[in-house]
This record gives sequence, structure tokens and C-alpha cells, in this order.
Amino acid sequence: MSYALGGVGVSAVYTVAVNTPVKWFHDRRGLATGVVGMSFSGFSFLAIPTIRGNVGEAFEGTMFVLAAVAGGGAVLAAVVLRDPPRTSDTADSTAAALDERAWTWRESVRTWQFWLLYVVFAATNGVGLMIIGKIVSFASALSLPAAAATASASAVALSEAGGVVIGGSLSDRLGRRRTVAASLVLCGLSLAGAVALGAQGIATGFVALVGAAAFFRTPMFAVFPNLVADYYGRRYSSENYAALYTAKLFGGVFGGTVASALVLVIGWSASFLLGAALAVLSGIAVTFLRPVER
Repeated sequence: MSYALGGVGVSAVYTVAVNTPVKWFHDRRGLATGVVGMSFSGFSFLAIPTIRGNVGEAFEGTMFVLAAVAGGGAVLAAVVLRDPPRTSDTADSTAAALDERAWTWRESVRTWQFWLLYVVFAATNGVGLMIIGKIVSFASALSLPAAAATASASAVALSEAGGVVIGGSLSDRLGRRRTVAASLVLCGLSLAGAVALGAQGIATGFVALVGAAAFFRTPMFAVFPNLVADYYGRRYSSENYAALYTAKLFGGVFGGTVASALVLVIGWSASFLLGAALAVLSGIAVTFLRPVER
């Protein structure tokens, strides 16, 4: 029960944190959201060595320290952070326009655009979680050196942190739909290339393309909150994105249970090629998105 409550708290903090830049910034929302997303994964990457070094010998103490840091940080943020003031008539008129076209989550789920985003989010999360959870075992199954397997895991962590920032920044210039579509297609192609090079025993190329696949998967975490706000307004953007984020549950099932079953039935390479195809199809599907109309 405590573990479940902790998960609820983390998800609530993440949803609010990643949607706050959507409401605070107007010109570089993709970059701002990307920085928040990077901090979520980047801090985890930095903290993992310390946690792993202490959790075995002092599990309870480590958990208490983590709880104190997380809880204290949340309380401090609640006290310190404030919504920026509106400084012009333009800001007021913009806010009024956003309120006019604001959709609640109950209204959003009645549009086909929401469900297309939902399917894409579930599929690409499934592919990403399969990469995160199974890339080391896949490298071992390909008889690649142990160093390549370890490097693959590190490449995934670093690339995901960089991809969410760079992809978010690019979306401010190239457009959100175009950025997500291109990045997911490139994710799938990179993953397919990693499978091909790994089968040939080219460890360096395998690691590089696994990192590329992770890099191109994560821009969606910076772009989707803004895309949801563009379609359904910023007033209820947190609740709309929270509804969309439930798709990660199904992605987790695919990346874990389903992927494990696929490995047993069709093999490692075919399973990862299927994941690559899902990423490419998701990118193509995004191109069909159109603005929502009442």
C-alpha cells in the first residue's frame, strides 16, 4: 500500500511539473518542458550509483533519505514557486482566448485526436520500456561483449535525457507534430539498424544505434504536453495530459510481459524488429493529427 501511494505521489508531481512550463511560457514551451523532463530522468541517472551502493547495506536508511529529499523538495517548491504575473493586456487576452477553447478531460476523450495520441503514446512507451528493460539481455543473446551490454544501458540513459531537451527545443521551431513524427520514425529505423549490426557482431555500431533509438524516442515527452495544450487549451492541460499518460500502463505491459512472451515465441531479433516497426508506424500515425474543432 505504501509503495502504491508513493507511486501516486510521484505521478502527480511529474504531471504537474511537466505541465507547468506549458502554462508559464509562450515562446519556448517545448524547450522548457524538455528541461523539466530531462531533470526527471537525469537526476535518476546521477542518483542510481549512490543508491545502489547503499541500498544493500542500509535499505531502510536509504529509503528514509530519499523520502526526506523528495518530500522536502516538494514542500519547498510549493512554498517558493508562484505563477508569474500577467504583465500586459496581450497576456490577458491570450489567457481569455485559451479559456474560451479549454477542454476538460471528459470532453477531450470524446475526440479522435485524443485516442490517436493515446495509441501512439502506449506503443512508443512499450517500445521504450522494452529497450530499457531488455537491451542488456538482448546484447548478451547476440553474444556481444559484456562491455557492449553495459555501454548500451548507459547510452540509453544519457540519450533519453538529451533527446527530450533537444527534441523539445526543435519542436518550437519545426512544429510539434512534425518533430514527433520524424523522431519516432528515426527511432524505429535506429532500432532496426541496431538489430542488424548486432547480428553481425558490430558492437560499437549496436551501442550507437541503441543510443540513437533512445534519443529519438524521448522528444515525445516534451512535445506531447504542449500538443495536448495546443489542441485542448492550457487551462486544463494537466488533467488532459494525466488522462493521456495512463497509456503508459499499457506500454508497460507491452514492454514487460508481452515483450518477454514475444522473445520466447519469435526470438530476440524479431521482437526488437517488431518494436522498431511499431515506432515507425507511430510516427506515421502522428502525421494524420489535425487540430480539434468543437
